[in-house]
Amino acid sequence: MTSQIRREPTRRNADCRRARTMSVQRADELSYPSLPNDLRTMMKALVVNQFGALDALAVEERPAPVPGTGEVLVDVRAAGVNFPDLLMIGGKYQTLPPLPFILGKECAGVVTAVGSCVTLVKPGDRVMVQIEYGAFAQQVVAKQINCQAI
Repeated sequence: MTSQIRREPTRRNADCRRARTMSVQRADELSYPSLPNDLRTMMKALVVNQFGALDALAVEERPAPVPGTGEVLVDVRAAGVNFPDLLMIGGKYQTLPPLPFILGKECAGVVTAVGSCVTLVKPGDRVMVQIEYGAFAQQVVAKQINCQAI
């Protein structure tokens, strides 16, 4: 006789499943904790406000992102510039994010915080990150599946 173990669905399991299927969010759409403005940390980021020439890029102060369920916060130490980044600046890439957005498809750095359900990396790990956009900033939030320990 074989017995089957039946797991009751829990809220945590449902949240983790939902985190695996969530779509990529724009950096300025990420949810931030309800803290007074003077307690939020800020970061610098290279922002595309309009498609066109390189001189249209701007370094701006942005609220530091906070990792959600299944997400990892990385302090960026290096970022790669790729041909698709140049196409995105000119508005010629095959999929364009809505304006304004933070440029950059890949970076490397150190994990500083993780959201719930993150099992692949932990704070202090060195990782490389591949995302659709948002890597040209001092900090980036990415799904754990997009982070590879190095």
